[in-house]
Amino acid sequence: MSYILEKWAPLTVYGDSQELMMLPPYDATSTTGPGGVPTQYVPTVAGGLFDGLGGADAHVLSQVIRHAGTFVSIIPADFDTRYQAIAGALGKAGRLWRKWIGAEVRHWCYARFTALEGEKAQGQLAYQPIVMEFTRTSPWFAESASTQQVVLGVTPYSFVVTRDGAANAPVFDAIITVTAQGVGITDLVIENTTNGSYIRFTGATIAVGKSLVIDCGAGTVKNDGADAIAYFSLGASHAIPDWLRLEAGGSVNTIRVTRAGGGSNSTIRFDWYEAWK
Repeated sequence: MSYILEKWAPLTVYGDSQELMMLPPYDATSTTGPGGVPTQYVPTVAGGLFDGLGGADAHVLSQVIRHAGTFVSIIPADFDTRYQAIAGALGKAGRLWRKWIGAEVRHWCYARFTALEGEKAQGQLAYQPIVMEFTRTSPWFAESASTQQVVLGVTPYSFVVTRDGAANAPVFDAIITVTAQGVGITDLVIENTTNGSYIRFTGATIAVGKSLVIDCGAGTVKNDGADAIAYFSLGASHAIPDWLRLEAGGSVNTIRVTRAGGGSNSTIRFDWYEAWK
């Protein structure tokens, strides 16, 4: 677990990050590791325990992360400026970055800045140690998004969404875009046969040259930019609590697309951020 927390940026009301705030870099120590996972054990009358998760994995829901470091400056007023900038961000939600020391790889997560502490001894003019605390509320994500698009030459059509084999967390928030070509699509089923995901769009037409966008994280469905959630449903065989989940493990997610209408050059595209626990 050779990484250190590096920077943080509050989110704006529009969801984008503000200017990055570099965390104090000297003598820095950071919480590492994914933290704990919740369980769903229920005592039984026979004296045992019932596991409410069954065969499903437990996932990290949140984690408290601490970063201790020291600011160094020969200008005492510089400490006040830096401290006020950090203190002004206390309580805000934002993006937190970690940097792997060996590979210089960076990941980010959503986190809230929840605590700020520091001590100052009289005569301590050249440096200021502080401790910052964050509550992580998401997996760690890759800095750049991944994408995969295929042509739906036949129906049903099966293919594998290939993930980074090193990414060890499931992806819950993939964005799926289906574009109709040749003729409109009037009925669409997308399944991940690996985990029992089964989602359907029916009752409206995806017009030729137009796209249906299913955002599994935001819970939105848009047909040519217009809200179309009324035509979206989960099938009777849908077996997971999420819409469509991409499991960790490289080439393990087999997607099957069944459609009514749509020419053989219609496409489906998956966009996602690789995720780590």
